[in-house]
Amino acid sequence: MNRLRFDRAFFRVLFIAVPLSCGGKTFYEASPSSRCGGSRVIAYDWMQRAADGGIADGGTGGVADAGVSGLTNFSDIWCAHVCGDTLNCEPAFADGGQAGVRCISDCNDNYASGCGRRLDGLLPPPGRTGDVRTRYLEQAAYLEAASVQAFRRLAAELRAHGAPARLVRDAEAAAEEEIRHAHRMNDLVARRGGTHQQVEASVWSVRSLEQMALENAIEGCVRETYGAWVAWWQATTAQDPALREAMGPIAREETGHARLSFAIDRWAQKRLSATERQAIQRAKRAAVQALGAELTSPPSSALEQWAGWPSAEQACAWHQAAQQELWL
Repeated sequence: MNRLRFDRAFFRVLFIAVPLSCGGKTFYEASPSSRCGGSRVIAYDWMQRAADGGIADGGTGGVADAGVSGLTNFSDIWCAHVCGDTLNCEPAFADGGQAGVRCISDCNDNYASGCGRRLDGLLPPPGRTGDVRTRYLEQAAYLEAASVQAFRRLAAELRAHGAPARLVRDAEAAAEEEIRHAHRMNDLVARRGGTHQQVEASVWSVRSLEQMALENAIEGCVRETYGAWVAWWQATTAQDPALREAMGPIAREETGHARLSFAIDRWAQKRLSATERQAIQRAKRAAVQALGAELTSPPSSALEQWAGWPSAEQACAWHQAAQQELWL
């Protein structure tokens, strides 16, 4: 998909006027959940790894009902480590019967659906204030700051793998833009008396082309692209004038980051084997599924009005249209 085709598809999705139902048939349905927010179950043998710091309050696990009912809650940090994008999880069993973890998205605090490009291994910000508006700004600022490191790593890996100079330059420019995004969001955090959460510098090495392309497909082509639509929506609908003003330039630049993600994907696909390309496609579809599960959770009314956060109906409209226009 070249730049012109991407722009046409991106803005066709953005300008959907009539939200579609989340119940429509897609190639991946959102995971049903009896708990607040979407959920997914991943295989993880917590019965053998109860001593790795994952059990809260000193729990050791039990044997009744295969250990599920006798197991105390997992700690927040452990949930974030295993699930990658949530602080809420519980013991469960995967479809094949093996021990697993159900990763559950929060209803009102799930702001990771679109803010920047998440760094591999990133933990959630440690501090949380009581006000949902301030929590949103704190997490948005934190994720924008994490995106700086993610793009710096991406630029270094592109250079190491012999990518065209323009892709390297665009990744470096994206890192600089994310610095501005983080500053803008932290200014808004300070206005509300919130806390600036520092992102710890990560130690990393250059990954294989497949690993780099895999992360780019998930974090760039799927999540950051969705985040760009959210930013455009907020730049138009947020009731808070300072936030609305800040989101205008962020939306334009995040669209550029999404465009870059598809350009990197197009370049990498030509250099990967058929098996590697298939693995990345499966991972992309799984990311679409996980995002769809998150988007079924309605935002708090405060965020929907004050921050211009899209309703579940609008989010699902983008999600379904993007499957036809960009993600298939």
